[in-house]
Amino acid sequence: MCEDLAFAQQSLKTVLNDYVDLFRKRFSEGLSIRKAADGMQQNRGVIERRQAALYRAFAQLLQQRDEADGVCRLMQKTEYDQRDIEDLLE
Repeated sequence: MCEDLAFAQQSLKTVLNDYVDLFRKRFSEGLSIRKAADGMQQNRGVIERRQAALYRAFAQLLQQRDEADGVCRLMQKTEYDQRDIEDLLE
């Protein structure tokens, strides 16, 4: 887990630097999208789109890291779908 946190921190300092303010407000401060939008003087739609772009960019970095290391740390889509189905059935 420490390795993953270090990777996330390094990613925010480099490739994901454009998303640092959004990440800080949403996840470090725990603000809602609405409050983060107010704090960043943006509307909710802009923040929602930037957050989605952050997720996509970070997922791509994680996938690249896995490919470079020759391992699969990410959950496969079929595993995710199966867990969702199992959660719904409980």
